[in-house]
Amino acid sequence: MQSNAARSPNSMDFTYVQFVNEKTCFVISQGFVLPSAITTRLYETADDGVHWSERKAPPGLNQVEFVTPEIGWAVADGEGWSANVWKTKNGGGTWSEVQPRSVSG
Repeated sequence: MQSNAARSPNSMDFTYVQFVNEKTCFVISQGFVLPSAITTRLYETADDGVHWSERKAPPGLNQVEFVTPEIGWAVADGEGWSANVWKTKNGGGTWSEVQPRSVSG
């Protein structure tokens, strides 16, 4: 995990902000990287924004929702018009894709 004020997200790039508690916040930041590719990054602060850590983001990340600083869910673009759901149990250190279950009636 990288923790460095120089790597903190730029507020102009925020596409999503979520506070988990008084000091912990996750943000999604998007920016352009040459040659015209959009990058999406996930950042976390646990000390009220003093230091930021870049976390791993599932490919195509659109939104995250953390229920605790460790457990969170993400929605990401899939193929075509589909979306994928991901879950983390370690604050975005690693993500596992959630496979849909069929419901029998």
